[in-house]
Amino acid sequence: MAYATRVLGTVRIDGLPADLASKTASKYWLETAAYQHCMRQGIPHWGERYERYAMVTGDGALWLQPHCQHARDWDLPYPPIRHFGIRYPVPPEKLGLRDYQQDALKQWAATPYGILQARAGSGKTVIGCGLFAYHGVRSLVVVPTRDLLNQWHARCQQFLGIDAGRFGSGHGGLGEQVTIATYQTLSKHLCILDEHDLILVDEGHRCPAPTIRSILAHFAGPYRYGCTATPWRADGLHKALDWMLGGVTTTVSAEATAAHVLPLTILQDKTDIEFPEDEHTQFQSRVARHFRRNAVLANRISACVQKKHRVIALSQRVEQLSAISGYLKSADIPHVVITGSTPKKQRVAALKSVEDGSVSVLLATYQLAAEGLDIPALSALVMLAPLGNPTRVEQACGRIARPCPGKGEPVVYDYVDEGGIAGALARKRLGVYRKLGYRVSQ
Repeated sequence: MAYATRVLGTVRIDGLPADLASKTASKYWLETAAYQHCMRQGIPHWGERYERYAMVTGDGALWLQPHCQHARDWDLPYPPIRHFGIRYPVPPEKLGLRDYQQDALKQWAATPYGILQARAGSGKTVIGCGLFAYHGVRSLVVVPTRDLLNQWHARCQQFLGIDAGRFGSGHGGLGEQVTIATYQTLSKHLCILDEHDLILVDEGHRCPAPTIRSILAHFAGPYRYGCTATPWRADGLHKALDWMLGGVTTTVSAEATAAHVLPLTILQDKTDIEFPEDEHTQFQSRVARHFRRNAVLANRISACVQKKHRVIALSQRVEQLSAISGYLKSADIPHVVITGSTPKKQRVAALKSVEDGSVSVLLATYQLAAEGLDIPALSALVMLAPLGNPTRVEQACGRIARPCPGKGEPVVYDYVDEGGIAGALARKRLGVYRKLGYRVSQ
């Protein structure tokens, strides 16, 4: 007789017939056979065929990865928790968390799954450290960029007093208590998952991506969490977060973080430039190459520097960053440019120069700078390209919302163009600003 154990959307079936446990046929056969076996035993099974995963182990057990509402809806017992005897130097109650962080940790850890939603600058990484100490198991953090990998490593050292392992971006070591790994590296070394009882996906809204979906499909530990400031996606796939991580279980309100996250002022200026393109890629390319528009943006950056702002200017095109850089060079304004091709050492040095104030302007792509960039002194954001993706908009604004001694009220400069696509994108951004409670001046 088969015995089923639920592990947060994963089902382990022990006592399988020998022919099923030893079968090494195609994936299609395995899924079909597993489905029929579940039906005969009356065990809940998964949903759509194209999202199914099934794995047979040598000890006669079958792991099923169902694509359905997370496991709390199933009438199956939780498995016994495996403990590795992990001890953290600092217990969660002595981490020095703010009141709202302590409340969020208590709510988040109350279930063995779930996403923490909190705005940029509210301390998601610190609350995550508290989560590891609370459960006292070996934990794995999955991140998209090397910057976040290093940021998590620094926070674990600062708040937990441990030297967390780093796996990816030139590092290859596992930590005794915590390991931080990049998505891409971990997807090539899935055996690491078996060494951990807890997984936390940073920037959890990325979970529907095939790489992360595969990682979660192979993780059989009892705890799975995620954190993000923006648990929604323009493509609508945020619904899958319910199936993969249990959905949003903990939300840190803007009111709770008001004393620790600075309010933003949005200045929307009209360029009076019309773009007639009706295709998004063509539109963004023409915006990036528009001579007069780039001159206006460069002048705005110069004005911000004169007002003693430390500026971050973001674009979707490298060619636009090059054009803006040319204007700033001619005006003798020190600046650094970061793109996907920037070498690691040069990137680190560039960010350090902005952080210590020797350079006042950072030019970067939205993709590189929107997630994980932690330079509290940044006080002005110039949006070089018109965005429409709510996640990208909030992440970009979050780069200048962190408090810093002597820092005034941060300002976002948002330029609105004429034309169908331009107007639609501007309305989307305005909706995001209002939802986040930012003050908009037009």
